[in-house]
Amino acid sequence: MVHVVKTTLKAKSNVIINTVDKFVPAGLSLVVNSADIEVNEYGYGCILVSAGTETGTATLDVKYQVKGTDGVYYDHTSATQITGAGSALTKITALDGITGRIVVTIVGSSEADGYADVYVEFITKTR
Repeated sequence: MVHVVKTTLKAKSNVIINTVDKFVPAGLSLVVNSADIEVNEYGYGCILVSAGTETGTATLDVKYQVKGTDGVYYDHTSATQITGAGSALTKITALDGITGRIVVTIVGSSEADGYADVYVEFITKTR
């Protein structure tokens, strides 16, 4: 007799920034850290980044970090850098760790450089 095992694929969406204008303050950089995201039940994922009209000269960087048992965040995967209006999808083929987070950094050369309609989403999936 053959037993058939049915597994259900799971996916989870974590929207980090939801279509909001983001501009750098006088310090010329803006960093947004997501809350901790439990990833131990998921095998892989992707980072979706979209930015509208650019003001001034800005760059938008997004990365996935893994949190160690020491409480320190370690860089894992960086998304394609956005340097003008546009979008990028970055696949993560192995979500390591138990907990992770997404870090969004916008850097400009002048105060108020940045992007309209910034959207960042982190999708995790089981295999």
